[in-house]
Amino acid sequence: MTASYDSFIKKAKIFLREAEVDLKSGCYNKAVSASWFALEMLIKGILTKRQGNAPKKVGNLIVNIGRLMIGKIRDVNLVINDIKIIYEARKDIDHRNLLADKTLSEHILNKTEAIFGILLSLL
Repeated sequence: MTASYDSFIKKAKIFLREAEVDLKSGCYNKAVSASWFALEMLIKGILTKRQGNAPKKVGNLIVNIGRLMIGKIRDVNLVINDIKIIYEARKDIDHRNLLADKTLSEHILNKTEAIFGILLSLL
């Protein structure tokens, strides 16, 4: 069964809340991962609502949300670049030898919260 866009949005908000809790609890790696997953779920929700479905691959998600933002969002390239930064940080934390510290986690969460607000305007 295909998830509805509102279930993606609900899950995105849960991940964002968890990222905030993780940061406050000193779980910096988890905060970075949850930040990415919040954005990923939000993007999937928006694309599902607007296009009927969302691609499975991250690169395609980013390309599709970028196309959707054109003409609706200022500084599309900056937003897309920040989405990529958050994704790369998550990849580095989860799959490489990088450990997040408080500074990195705060930076990623701040970017995530800003992008979250921008993307919500697409719904």
